[in-house]
This record gives sequence, structure tokens and C-alpha cells, in this order.
Amino acid sequence: ANGAYYIISEYQNGYLYERQQASGYKQGGHKSFYAAHNAKCDEWAQKEYTMWNVAYDEAKQCYFIVSQARNGVLYESGGRTGYTSGKGNASMFACTHPLGKGWSSKKAYLEIAKSKTDGYFTIKSLWRNSYLYASGGSTGNTFYGATSFYTAGSPEATEWGKGKANWRFVKI
Repeated sequence: ANGAYYIISEYQNGYLYERQQASGYKQGGHKSFYAAHNAKCDEWAQKEYTMWNVAYDEAKQCYFIVSQARNGVLYESGGRTGYTSGKGNASMFACTHPLGKGWSSKKAYLEIAKSKTDGYFTIKSLWRNSYLYASGGSTGNTFYGATSFYTAGSPEATEWGKGKANWRFVKI
């Protein structure tokens, strides 16, 4: 349902958040920022980085997930994480950008569906049919004793187990 949410991964119980680290991509005078997850985000003073507006767009037949901090739209970037699966699919970083809704590439067009795990959902990018997942790749930052990890996308993420591609939406 449309509304404001915390989005929490089953893997490490990490809250999805918009990092303050720019990805290097810039368009229309706006920078793109990495998305990550951290289990201690609920203790942060700047909670707007962990809060997301989720809305279904009837005309485009997809969901958009938008950060409350910078109005950045969550999308699967073309930036490779360095991990390639045994099937040859490269994982791509998830990022945010305020112009994502208007891109013809559909990188920010998302499908949200119930996962096999009760109470969780998958977030699928319609750009290359990848599932956004909580990676184990550290951002190099630790907050309140918890390490932050990048969020990424891969077509195979739902096959890996550990709940990496499962997300719980908690209404704010």
C-alpha cells in the first residue's frame, strides 16, 4: 500500500537507508547517492535517511520508492559491485536519484511482491529483472557498533537464501 515506511531486510535485520556518499553519477544538477542497510538505523538522529515513501504509479504500472531525506528515487544503477554470480550475472549497486521516475531505462521502476517468507516482500527492478538485496559488501562505515553494507541488485538474489532479497515494510 502507498505510504511512508521503514524497509528492513531479513538478512541482518538491516534498515534500508540513503547514504551520504555520492555514487559519482550526476544528472540535471543532481547527484546520485548509494543505498545501504544497517541494523542500527533506528537509533540514528537523522531518521529521514531511513524513511521511504512508497507509491504505486498506475500509468507506469510500477512502484517508486523515494527517500524522505533527499527525495531520491531508489533504482538499480549500472555500477558494478565487483560480484558476478556463477551464472555470469553482475551485481549492480542500488542508488537514489531525484529524477529516476522520468528515466526511460526503467531503472527506478520497481515491482513489489510477496516473498516465500511470511511477512516479507521482494523488490524487483524492471530494468533487468533484478531483485534488490542486502549485500554483505561493507561500506566501510560502522554506526552504533553495527556495520553498514551496500544494497545491490541481481537477477538471482532470490535464489541465494539467507533472506538477502526479502524486505519487510514497517509503516511509519
